[in-house]
Amino acid sequence: KIDSVPKAILCVCVGAGLLFAGGQFTVDGAVTISENLGISQLVIGVVIVAIGTSLPELVTSVIAIRKGQMDIGVGNIIGSNIYNILLIGGIAATIAEIPVASDMFLHYYVMIAFSLVLFVGFRKYIPRPVGAGLVAIFAMYIVWLLVPK
Repeated sequence: KIDSVPKAILCVCVGAGLLFAGGQFTVDGAVTISENLGISQLVIGVVIVAIGTSLPELVTSVIAIRKGQMDIGVGNIIGSNIYNILLIGGIAATIAEIPVASDMFLHYYVMIAFSLVLFVGFRKYIPRPVGAGLVAIFAMYIVWLLVPK
């Protein structure tokens, strides 16, 4: 158990640094593998990079939830998504306009649909069937992305 504030701050900093390094290795390795397999940049961005950059949130949330710290786990998931969409998207668009291809709107609709499923299935907790359903639908979405069109 961490019993002092300086120790806790050190642990947070070391953990954040390790998460950053692990995220870098995950994304770099996944992009290299995907490019060598000839998978499109859209798939790399929507699936591989998204998974790679979300692994730290997944690990942190699972650990927090397993330790009974539900607010930290859920706050991490929600906070990370809001931060990425609003602040990172906003800063990037402020620096340089972000062109959006018309075929990307389908992916926005998928994202909105996922959010609605979560919203409808979310009350005091997210039931296992809703969680399993979200994972299954995401797997189908990845398969759909990988099918040549």
